[in-house]
Amino acid sequence: MVGFLVWTALYCVLAVLAHNYGAIANDITVLWPAGGIALYLILRYGRANLVMGLGPTITGGLLAAIITTLQKNQPTFGFFLTEVLLISAAVTGAIFGAAMCRLFSQNWDGPKDPFSHPRSMVILLAAGCEAFAFGSALVGTTILRGSLALRGIEPLSGASDFIGSFIPWLIGDLASCVMVTPALIAWSQPGRWERPPVTVLTLWGLTIVTAFAALFVNLPAMVENAAMLLLIGPALAAAAFSTRPRLFCAIVLTTASLTLMVVGSHDGDSNFDLPILLLLAQLYILTVTSTQFVLYATVAESRRSAAERINLARHFSPNMVELVARLGRPFAKPRKLPATVLFCDIRSFTTLSEAAGPEETMELLRDFHKAMAKVIFDHHGTLDRFLGDGLMAVFGMPEPRGDDARRALACGFAMLEALEGINRNRVGRGLPEVAMGIGIHKGDVMLGDIGGEQALAITVVGDTVNAASRLQVLCRTHGAALIVSQEALEAARNCDGGAVPPTLSQLNRIGNTLLRGRSQETEIWGLTEAAAPAPPLQPTDAPQSDEPQSLARST
Repeated sequence: MVGFLVWTALYCVLAVLAHNYGAIANDITVLWPAGGIALYLILRYGRANLVMGLGPTITGGLLAAIITTLQKNQPTFGFFLTEVLLISAAVTGAIFGAAMCRLFSQNWDGPKDPFSHPRSMVILLAAGCEAFAFGSALVGTTILRGSLALRGIEPLSGASDFIGSFIPWLIGDLASCVMVTPALIAWSQPGRWERPPVTVLTLWGLTIVTAFAALFVNLPAMVENAAMLLLIGPALAAAAFSTRPRLFCAIVLTTASLTLMVVGSHDGDSNFDLPILLLLAQLYILTVTSTQFVLYATVAESRRSAAERINLARHFSPNMVELVARLGRPFAKPRKLPATVLFCDIRSFTTLSEAAGPEETMELLRDFHKAMAKVIFDHHGTLDRFLGDGLMAVFGMPEPRGDDARRALACGFAMLEALEGINRNRVGRGLPEVAMGIGIHKGDVMLGDIGGEQALAITVVGDTVNAASRLQVLCRTHGAALIVSQEALEAARNCDGGAVPPTLSQLNRIGNTLLRGRSQETEIWGLTEAAAPAPPLQPTDAPQSDEPQSLARST
């Protein structure tokens, strides 16, 4: 109820002020800021709450009609009836403007959107405000011209006179909506006022000082008008790059209003046709203000996108950041795809961490994760997640490539080389070396996102992921730094894109093993310290040969 009364009072006051101080020839108001309130209310409350969406406009318009009628020296019922009927112009414009916003944007989600999305701002200005102005001007001009004719004040005019009244009304309502509606949207959002940057404060202050100087100092009209029109553009442009929506809209309202006041202060100057000058000033302000609003939304979206990418880069691999930033949730619907999965883990990490202090342990993890992540990215893999003293990487995510398996194996060998660099540094500092195990498997996975909007993770799941993890665990059992399944090895050997890397010849066949959770045995190959007979297999394994085979001899 309080909100209804406040909006009604505000609409009434602005309507009366506009009627008293903004009228030009033929009773057509140059500026109608109350129209911006009408459009804002219907956008905010919509069809769900027509009492708040249209109520203040109708009630405030009735009060304004009563006040303006009583202010006349000889009030007449015909004048009052005309003012009441003109309320329908604002109501029609508001409904038309809201309908056009929803027509051009099916996902229009309320008045909070425009300042962060340029497209929504363009829809608000070009569809909402222009539709309001057109509907209001068309209905209002028709009612006004008809009323003047019926009361015998003016004869029923032709098309040219109608257009002459329609155009000023259209421009006035459009300028009012562009100035007022975005400001109300900005002020309805939660936030705080902030101190403007020095550049913005200087230009804003210079515009205000110039306006008061023009109003109270007798300067040539051409100088005053030119000074105001030249200052408003830079002031708004500077504000668009460095202020929040509330302050930006405050700067828009003050500079635009003061400019119109300065131009309107030349009433009676025989050198100017005031109505034409005011309309030209409004057109200029309308163009500059609309441009700056779109610029503001563009800058805000650019900053938000940059911040989102920085945040995404903390959680996703580089090849995923752009896709997630552009599409939001591209993997909300899971899909099946072939991929090669790699797991690595530091051996005997518990023993290492118990012997070392917490700072040394954390330093080791940071160095390890940093080095391994770089190797993964260098081989165009996706870092799925860190797993304490290990990590999981996927090759073929988000889109599979023909050489996924080859890149995964090359990445595994490069990770071992990177570990050698870490160990050289540790030995030089008197610290023990560390070892790690790597497991690689190729197969089908399910790709999708898990978690919520505030903690979203894109990952793959399935038997392939479990198998790769089990292979990594077997590295300790078989004394291998790297174990790869026959499926991944064959895919790496047979993929397009070049000759078989020579490092693959270092792999020795270990045998068949039954991985936990699987019903069939998996043939595995490993990078062992020497080409010696493979370690004893698990009881469930069934070796195919008593002699270890290199990849070169098995082809």
